[in-house]
Amino acid sequence: MKEKRLLPEALRLKIIEACVKRVENGDTQVDAKYQSLLAEIEEEKASEDFVVNHGVLQAQEGDVRDEVSLLNSIEEEIDFDHDENEVCMNELSPIMRAVYEEK
Repeated sequence: MKEKRLLPEALRLKIIEACVKRVENGDTQVDAKYQSLLAEIEEEKASEDFVVNHGVLQAQEGDVRDEVSLLNSIEEEIDFDHDENEVCMNELSPIMRAVYEEK
């Protein structure tokens, strides 16, 4: 297991101070590796603003088709620990059958 080490408080404060100075000087450019994340966040924000200003759009035919195609793709998870309907009682020993039938 990898141990997580924290930076000393003085170093953390210097990093925060440097960040504050960058913002105060107008240097708020996003690194290239985070550009796609920023674009995604801006797109989500624009969508939220549109819904707030104009309300929710009516469902389009393509949206309905997409949702219908997904209806049967979700499989229900079977809880084998609590659903005795999924246990074949004929294959259990009498002792184990008694455990299930006590409920």
